[in-house]
Amino acid sequence: MFSGCSGVTNIGKIINARPNNMSEMFDYCAKLRYLPEFVNLNLSGMHGWINANFSSMFSSCYSLREIPEDFLKQLYGAMTITSYTLFSGGFYNCYVLDEIRGLNPQTGTITSNAFYNTFDYCYRLKDVIFALQDD
Repeated sequence: MFSGCSGVTNIGKIINARPNNMSEMFDYCAKLRYLPEFVNLNLSGMHGWINANFSSMFSSCYSLREIPEDFLKQLYGAMTITSYTLFSGGFYNCYVLDEIRGLNPQTGTITSNAFYNTFDYCYRLKDVIFALQDD
């Protein structure tokens, strides 16, 4: 959607989006500091798609400061067992990202390296706090 928009600094609100794949959605948005607000984000179209994943979603977002926990919570329902790459390269080259709270990988059996290169070159990243599973 915004892959390669290297000059974008602010996106604003995204209303009623219904993606079926969020891979590389903000890839190379080098000047983007904060994610847009997603209003009525509908991820129901992501279920059952073999490529429905979040790989390289924020790759090379050099200026990205934070990933809102509520945004990560919205992604959970879309993660399926077919999302075999999940967050592969997800935050790669996010140089100034300080912390990620509420990261919640899918439940079930993961048979591949779902976090391959996910946090490479995140120089300032101090904490990755995974969400607790609901019982």
